[in-house]
Amino acid sequence: LEARLRDLEAKANPQPIAQTANVDDKPRADQFNDAFEFAEALAEWSAEQALLRRDEEEANRKVQEAETKKIESWNKKLEKAKGEIEDFDRIVQSSQVVVSDEIKKAILESDVGPQVLYALASDEDFATKIAQMDSVKALKEIGKLEAKFEAKEEKPPKAEKKKEIVSSSKAPE
Repeated sequence: LEARLRDLEAKANPQPIAQTANVDDKPRADQFNDAFEFAEALAEWSAEQALLRRDEEEANRKVQEAETKKIESWNKKLEKAKGEIEDFDRIVQSSQVVVSDEIKKAILESDVGPQVLYALASDEDFATKIAQMDSVKALKEIGKLEAKFEAKEEKPPKAEKKKEIVSSSKAPE
């Protein structure tokens, strides 16, 4: 039973195998029997390093592009909000509340982020309350604010439309 238990534990928690050649470790001549094996290993290592650098540069480029798009989108939304809200700059700049990075990110990525920012800046008590909440609760509150602003944006202007009612009733309209 103890042997079976050890086997099961070993399968569930395998021990890391000692790596004989780490990707970052450049091959050394003393590790090989002849120069050809060393040259082959060195060439392989160099190729792996070049591929790793290329992949890393590509990933960094994609992250940078995403950040640039996010900032451009934010600036467009911000200009729109400034056009709609006259005292936007004054209210936002006068606010002293500091929120967590998660909240900042949520506001930045929101479709109605500038309106949320303005709402927090205009209501210091509510903003302070959000700043003191844990991230999950604060993000829920930000979501509620977003929903209010999105609902306002989605409401079509009320136009007087007379609905045609097809009825066989003889009741007056």
